[in-house]
Amino acid sequence: MSRVHYYFLLCCCLPSFIASAQNPTLNITSSTIAGEIATSDNSFTSNGCLLSIGAYIKARANTDFSPLPSPPILSKIKLLVTAIGPNVNLGGAATEQPLSLTDQPLYSAVVSLGGGGAVAIRYRIPQTEMTSYAWKAGTYTTGLTFTSPGGSLCLGTSTFPATLKVIVNPFIVLSTPPSDLTLTVNDLKYFRTTPLSGSHTLPFSYTVPLGLHVKTAAVNFAYTNGYSGASDPNTATGNVSANISAPVTGAAIALSTSYQNLSPAGGYAVPTGNNQTNTVTYSITPATLKAAFIQKGSYTTTLNYEAFDAGTTPLAGSVQQNAALVINVSDLGALQASSDLTLSFNNVTDYTNGVSASLVNALTISKTTPYDVYVKASSDLVNGSNSIPVSCISLASDTGDPTVTAVTLSTASQKIISAAAPVIDRQVALKYSITSDKTAQILGKPAGTYTAGITYSFVAL
Repeated sequence: MSRVHYYFLLCCCLPSFIASAQNPTLNITSSTIAGEIATSDNSFTSNGCLLSIGAYIKARANTDFSPLPSPPILSKIKLLVTAIGPNVNLGGAATEQPLSLTDQPLYSAVVSLGGGGAVAIRYRIPQTEMTSYAWKAGTYTTGLTFTSPGGSLCLGTSTFPATLKVIVNPFIVLSTPPSDLTLTVNDLKYFRTTPLSGSHTLPFSYTVPLGLHVKTAAVNFAYTNGYSGASDPNTATGNVSANISAPVTGAAIALSTSYQNLSPAGGYAVPTGNNQTNTVTYSITPATLKAAFIQKGSYTTTLNYEAFDAGTTPLAGSVQQNAALVINVSDLGALQASSDLTLSFNNVTDYTNGVSASLVNALTISKTTPYDVYVKASSDLVNGSNSIPVSCISLASDTGDPTVTAVTLSTASQKIISAAAPVIDRQVALKYSITSDKTAQILGKPAGTYTAGITYSFVAL
């Protein structure tokens, strides 16, 4: 009896199955630049293999982003499986992982959950990564590959390609507009040695190279709040200089009705965290203040700022902001008399011809409004119980200055300068004289030093 044996060959094929996944996008805007960026996406639909014991999901980037950011940003993006089908909470089975060029395990099944379904994945850039990187405007793209079990008996693999985009929108935002800036001249030191200055702080958030320039609305300052009868000095705004003083010092420019660049060529690079505060300092030198702002009053102009995309091919729109610049000059005055002066009678010739003495800088006058100058003697010339009438002394300009009126000294105030224009540190030379026709008032007086105080003032005392 013969036997026939039949052999059956069971071929088990373990194919790799490729399906398509949805394409996530992380969108960075001016309102999200300082916080966490996240998006949830039903990235692909799994088969029943995924939720069996030992199943897994892996993810990788096929290449780095294109165009390639510097430094790279792959690892800044974190992926987390949040749901598979109806199973919303996966617990410890899902682990958030940074994106990488090598497979990263996102999920591993510890129990059989049964069934398949849509795999939801959260893509996010944590706030710490957002604020520690300089995000430059552009659309950055990379391909993703998700891998999970598949094929017959779930012994093969299934791959799901996707495209991830990070879109960094081009923008320039001025977070706090500048307020009006007032520079106050309330001390004569600003006319002499100390520059007058003040600053605007301009906090910007931006993703493109930042350019900044400024101009004025008019050629001359508007003049108000002067003294009675004051004429407009037509002070040009170009008398004020401006420059960036922080975060780095920039070149100074003179204000103009055309835009003047405050930023360097090519603008400021995008900074880490995408935030930078620029300080714009306005200044006037003592010499310029003396030449152009000597009158009491308010000098006002409008500053027009424009922040713009300084890139070769601008992507972001410009931002304009206006603020007033006001120079307030107070009513200031100082009148200083120089050292004491002595008239000496030493011989017969002095009694015959009279005597005189001069002070080259007898008075130093500073006033931001028109002024008068008065002179007054405190008393007659006194030496103990003896006296000489102070009226024997005459006072006049030592240089022939026609604005100085000659007077005979008196214990009553007398005007020697009238309605003179505003001035800083005007030097007035004076000559004191006892002429020959007045020497008779001195003859017969006991020898000695006769003294009287002389007071100069802006008002009659």
